[in-house]
Amino acid sequence: MENKKIDINVFAYLVVSFIVAMMLLFFSLNLILSVVRFFKSGLFSFTWETVIDCFILGIITGPIAALGVWLMLRFRMR
Repeated sequence: MENKKIDINVFAYLVVSFIVAMMLLFFSLNLILSVVRFFKSGLFSFTWETVIDCFILGIITGPIAALGVWLMLRFRMR
């Protein structure tokens, strides 16, 4: 393994972009599952509480995903 230097600005960009991406991912998945549930049972359960849960999950999992990508970029296998 080779230790490559990576700029802190790159890491900050990764964190912000992964937080936004995870928020959008959880939001869209929750919306899709609510629509599927609506067509199956007639109950639409997409509320502000689920939207807030999507944003909280995005804030929690975004930096973890960015750290994983940053570590893969920093320690490249040769």
